[in-house]
Amino acid sequence: MSRIPYLREDEMSLRQREINATFVAERGEPVRGPVAFWMRNIELGLRHQKVRLKMERATSFPRALSEIPILAANRHWSAEFTWCRHERAAIRSGTEAAPVAVMREGGRPAFSDPAAQALYDFSRELLETTGVCDETYRRVLDLFGLAATIELVGLVAYGTILSVSANTFGPEELHASDCTLPPVGPPPLNPTRRSQEARLDGVAPAVDLDPACGAAAEAASIWRRAGDMAQPWEDYEAVIRSDCSVPAQMRELLTLRIAQHWRCNAQWSRHLPLARAAGVAPEAIAALAVGARASDVPTGTEKLALALAFADAILVEGVASDPLQDRAVAALGTDTVIELVAVMGLQTLVAMTLNTFGRGNPDDPALRRAVS
Repeated sequence: MSRIPYLREDEMSLRQREINATFVAERGEPVRGPVAFWMRNIELGLRHQKVRLKMERATSFPRALSEIPILAANRHWSAEFTWCRHERAAIRSGTEAAPVAVMREGGRPAFSDPAAQALYDFSRELLETTGVCDETYRRVLDLFGLAATIELVGLVAYGTILSVSANTFGPEELHASDCTLPPVGPPPLNPTRRSQEARLDGVAPAVDLDPACGAAAEAASIWRRAGDMAQPWEDYEAVIRSDCSVPAQMRELLTLRIAQHWRCNAQWSRHLPLARAAGVAPEAIAALAVGARASDVPTGTEKLALALAFADAILVEGVASDPLQDRAVAALGTDTVIELVAVMGLQTLVAMTLNTFGRGNPDDPALRRAVS
């Protein structure tokens, strides 16, 4: 049984039933997996679908290559449901099978194609160290160009959204035994990442950015250099900010936690005033700034504490425990828990984008990652 139940047809609104019927007609089968859960918020579900179509079918990379960063994220977060589906898609598309099998076991694969190897190395370094060194960045940039490098960051973040969604929602479909992921432990807590100067010139200056969008506005000015990648993600961000049940105070608290986890200076500084304006307690901000775990952050309310604990568990362990998730659902509601994952996914893309292309100092004491 899924950790969060699928909506039955008799529980859907008229619009949800209409959209669900359209998806079924397009796919030729019932809608399952993360997209089915996103459809609880119909606007979010529709934006997620546009993001999915862009990232899975319309990047600069052939699918045999675009599946590699998604699989790297699936493996990093030990997300069996999404790994199973994307492993099959990769092999069907011509991705080299032997390195994928090594990835499944938690090892470091050796692709015969230098382009495939470059994509994998970039993806894994970004996931494990929260950024990429100059050598890794230049290697991909020289092979594929700037627009494709921006899309690559989007693919890693998209794979992360799918992974933490699947881990949270727990789709009930059984996996084939060859799709089961051997345990490799939680993601690393204290990776090494070097400081860097900004890699792009001409990014929209702060005065031209919408302050209400926070760091997403700066990230969007980078996404736009990848052509039509920007619009689906900007629409996704707009729904999260305006049409979700997650209150601003909770959203900004989680965004600071994301910035701290990914050690993203720009994201932290842009959301600090938004967090203060939304009523996030100064004591909570101070605790996050020195790398405190959720249990040591004085949020001030039970709901904020549960939301932060839920996000903290996903970032550190890859999934919230059943008791913690049950408490979060009971206190916040199913829809809000689902939308918390959307907030985390979007802000992870923002952090990865700014960490890859902007100026960064991961040793800033305000951005130390939480320790167990």
